[in-house]
Amino acid sequence: MASTGGKKFRNDIEGLRGFAIALVVIFHVFVGKVSSGVDVFLLLGGVFFFGSQLANARNPKGLTFVQSLVRIIRRLFPLLAVVVGATLAAGLLLMPRIQHLPLAKDAVGALAYVTNWQLAFSGRDYNTASSTVSPFQHLWSMSAQLQIYVASLIAVTLIALIFRRFSRKALAVILTAVTVLSFAFATYQHGQDQAVNYYHSFSRFWEIGLGGLLGMLIMPRSDHGEKPPAPIVPPLNTWVRQIFGWLGLIMIASTGLIMDGAQTFPGPGTLFPLVGAVMVILAGQNGKPVGVTRFLESRFMQFLGRISYALYLWHWPLLIILVSYTGYDAQAQPLFGVAIIAASVVMAWLSNRFIERPLRQTGRPRRAHVLWTPSYWWESIRVWPKTAYAMVIILIAGAVAATAPMVAKNQVEEGEELWRLASNVDNYPGPLAFSNDAFVPPRQPLAPPFEEMGPLLPPTQPDGCQIGFDEDHLILKRNFNRSEEDCAYGDLNSERTVYVIGGSHSEQFIPALDEVGRRQGVKFMPILKMGCAVNANIPKWDGSDNPSCRS
Repeated sequence: MASTGGKKFRNDIEGLRGFAIALVVIFHVFVGKVSSGVDVFLLLGGVFFFGSQLANARNPKGLTFVQSLVRIIRRLFPLLAVVVGATLAAGLLLMPRIQHLPLAKDAVGALAYVTNWQLAFSGRDYNTASSTVSPFQHLWSMSAQLQIYVASLIAVTLIALIFRRFSRKALAVILTAVTVLSFAFATYQHGQDQAVNYYHSFSRFWEIGLGGLLGMLIMPRSDHGEKPPAPIVPPLNTWVRQIFGWLGLIMIASTGLIMDGAQTFPGPGTLFPLVGAVMVILAGQNGKPVGVTRFLESRFMQFLGRISYALYLWHWPLLIILVSYTGYDAQAQPLFGVAIIAASVVMAWLSNRFIERPLRQTGRPRRAHVLWTPSYWWESIRVWPKTAYAMVIILIAGAVAATAPMVAKNQVEEGEELWRLASNVDNYPGPLAFSNDAFVPPRQPLAPPFEEMGPLLPPTQPDGCQIGFDEDHLILKRNFNRSEEDCAYGDLNSERTVYVIGGSHSEQFIPALDEVGRRQGVKFMPILKMGCAVNANIPKWDGSDNPSCRS
């Protein structure tokens, strides 16, 4: 998550950003759990964002809505496109073919900034590193962040247009209300559907909103270039800053050890690391650097802060692709993990040096240059000649990313080829091999190869059409009733409907019934619950009663 700019640069906040990304990388590689790093990132993004957008909206010479949006995308998108393109290319070369189609879909979602919704609607929890996890999984946070920024830009712009005397106090009141609503929504969703709650943009808004409120309190901005007003929260004395700084940093670092972030964030438990981050920021407010502020302003932490966005983008794809290709486990083989971190740092430094920094917009486009004028777009996208190679890298990455539809097409063709082989009973007799006069050709190659086979599950599993062990409500729509599409197989337009009732023993016939239904004009509707046979009086696997089957 990159900073979107601000008037007053805080070296301690830059160092805190570096500390947060270090936690993310270390926990992903060596611990296999979610740290509080991403949540701290979101908070830091909000510290500068809302104040700057209010100043732009109120200042006749400030950036317009479109200019602000272009500026944000210009900082975030080019490197994202490079990482997505490189990851897709490496994945197509090094990962099993069975993963190519999901990889292509996830790449498109990452470029469109909808990864969080892809993960939420597919029912994918935030998983630890393994050969089956998407190398784009970590980009959910980039998607949620940009969605929140765009929605906030629209809201601030519209409110400023409607209320000409829109003030900081008005923004603070509105931002407080929306932040509280977001926190309440995240708390409610935490108990209802944590898998969706983890990725939901509105559930995450309060983390950025809290940062925005903090920024207004300690770093108020002027609207027309005059001296900014004094901060509402005055600087703390030295010994309080010492205590706040180190205690806050300990709270941030220990979060991943004392709680399961994937099952906790962004619910109430997220307050623990974010309060710690607020304490660290207050400890660095004005005055001579002391304690933790001196640590965060060190050269190493400033270096991590500068490359934090690039390091966040690179570390996860490198980890997942290398785990998939080598079969190594970073937690069991620490040297492997150290090598991944070292490679990630090198890639992040190169990306920051040759892509991020050259493409940063120097100066501000004039407000008179509006969306439809060529001069505005020229000022928004122009780069110095020495950075032409950076644009070449981006174009190459875009070309690689454009291969995603071709990968999908090849995957369909492979499926058709497998179906043709399966229909060839001479070479692949299947159940006919048990008949007395069947000829079974020797040493026929397995199709598809074992290493390219996906999970052997009936379609009701990925479609979300089976009731879980602890659930008692009917599931008649796909994606666990979240979709408008019926849980139906066979001939979907047929008026003849057959219900398939029971548990996994009944579920195993769904693929065959799907094919039979297509041929015979029958629609099959599954009503399936894990562990429930057709006879509802049959007990659970451990012999205990199973009243949910009867209900």
